Amino acid sequence: GRREDRRVTWMVAFWRDVAVRPFGQDGLPGSSRPLPPTSEPFVAGGRSYTWHQQLRLDEATAAAVRSASELPASGEAVVPIELPCVWEQVTDEGATPSGVTEELPEYSSCFQF
Repeated sequence: GRREDRRVTWMVAFWRDVAVRPFGQDGLPGSSRPLPPTSEPFVAGGRSYTWHQQLRLDEATAAAVRSASELPASGEAVVPIELPCVWEQVTDEGATPSGVTEELPEYSSCFQF
């Protein structure tokens, strides 16, 4: 595709055990990479990345996060929110109206290793 059509997909997972993979000599992005420090551009393998700097918290938000992290955990049980679907098929016309695809994608299509 055209350079202006490129995008970054931000994926977050809460796994009990995941092998974090460092950037290789080529500096190419990939799955299970650590988030670079948001304070400066990240350089790896002759490549320079700046997208992660947009995730930097402003000082007021960072102070609130530090303050909240010092609070003891409540131990209160919560009920997860059920989502109507996890996967949506997206085309040039948009997402499927029902939000449900005909079938789930293969696991290997979702996680790049």
